[in-house]
Amino acid sequence: MYGEKTCKSNAQKNPSVRPSFQAVLADVKRQIGYDLFQSPDERIEGVCKIIAEVLMLDPGGQVKIEEEILPVYMVQEIFRSIEAEHVEFVASEYAKVPYLIRNKRAYIRSMLYNTFFELEAHYTNLVSHDLGT
Repeated sequence: MYGEKTCKSNAQKNPSVRPSFQAVLADVKRQIGYDLFQSPDERIEGVCKIIAEVLMLDPGGQVKIEEEILPVYMVQEIFRSIEAEHVEFVASEYAKVPYLIRNKRAYIRSMLYNTFFELEAHYTNLVSHDLGT
């Protein structure tokens, strides 16, 4: 924790001082409880790297999510709220895609963003379907 605060305060004083990708990746893994996954594989690792990549972007910039251009700071705020369930869902759903995905990073980035908003609705829908209501 102390290191994170130091990195953030140094970055605020001097924007050229930023944490390394590996440090951000380690923070992402802590955020999602990476060590609690029964057997994290390359899919989970890849999703973590994409989250870290977004968190490393300049907050003043823009990023494309599906066909929409969004402020980076807004996407970063969402990605900082992603939990293990979101990562598991994205990795699982990605594995089910039956067609060739050309831009895998952009596809997963969009899945992560959308999953944050839709995960609860997805499970509610499954329960309703299973119960026939």
